[in-house]
Amino acid sequence: MDRQLIIGGKNFLARVQRSDRRRTLGLQMEDASTLVVRLPASWRGPWEPEIEKLSGWILKQSERLARQEEELPALYPGGWAWVLGERRAIGHHPLAPRGGDRAEIKRWYQREARSHLASRLDWWSRQLGIDYTAMRLSDATGRWGYCRADGVIGLNWRLFQAPVFVIDYVVVHELMHRRYPHHQAAFWRAVRGAYAECDAAKAWLKAHGRSLIW
Repeated sequence: MDRQLIIGGKNFLARVQRSDRRRTLGLQMEDASTLVVRLPASWRGPWEPEIEKLSGWILKQSERLARQEEELPALYPGGWAWVLGERRAIGHHPLAPRGGDRAEIKRWYQREARSHLASRLDWWSRQLGIDYTAMRLSDATGRWGYCRADGVIGLNWRLFQAPVFVIDYVVVHELMHRRYPHHQAAFWRAVRGAYAECDAAKAWLKAHGRSLIW
């Protein structure tokens, strides 16, 4: 059941879902103007007052999601794409997809990413004195890289959309797992010691990483 709500003068669509498993009201933002309200199947009476209590959180999340949606690339002829942290016109820039459908654009990114990421990995490997056995291009949507026990480093092709300082952070992060196979304090001290822009890159990924996932 869908309902229209006005919160802070802004229109929202509320999708209401009921479940026998729920014991309390739950709320999730689906996008900048859509709420998912999850209720226990036994809920009786109005639920809107409970949502109103969360209006501050809702408006803050709506603004955040709206900014992220504006950053999503326009992947079609005449549109634009992120390349190394910059907006590039599709088909009108030498370092940008030439066009085609989304599958063709993805193949372009993967070809370019393989060469660029391998170059950064090789450079940082020499700088840090940390070896690896091979690089694999990752297509995961939940992580930017990985380091296997056998020395294989995986890097997400989507990183080719991010600024170079962010790419370098992920590369250093994964290489450092060759020495520290965990995320404990010693690992983070080593990463920050090796890469001064560690925290800035983490903050960039937190703020903008969603726009790279398509």
